[in-house]
Amino acid sequence: MTFDPTKPVQTRDGRKARIVATDFRGENGETILAAVERHLQPGVEDAREYFADGSYTGCGKKVLDLVNIPERMARWVNIYPDGCYNWSRINADNNALKGRVALLELIFDDNRLVDVIKHDTGGE
Repeated sequence: MTFDPTKPVQTRDGRKARIVATDFRGENGETILAAVERHLQPGVEDAREYFADGSYTGCGKKVLDLVNIPERMARWVNIYPDGCYNWSRINADNNALKGRVALLELIFDDNRLVDVIKHDTGGE
């Protein structure tokens, strides 16, 4: 996945981070200035310099790299004995046929399935 500084970011090890500037002129070509939460002091931030691709050059190089926070999305699936399905909640509900036995909510982070939630429909 390509780093996008216009989207929400965090460090590779999960620390909260926010981009303060993308037009920074660092000594070694860094262009991003970010406020990064300290590891053992939540709520306290340090200013750090980054290259345009989110990489960090100081100590802790890889764990302090900036990465985009995965975008979460949901897909909805009607379950029928014959296997029919739909892909949005509105579409699933609007196209539900008599006999729908369940509605599955598929949760994805950046196109990677991370959770499935079954919603009972009472055999509508």
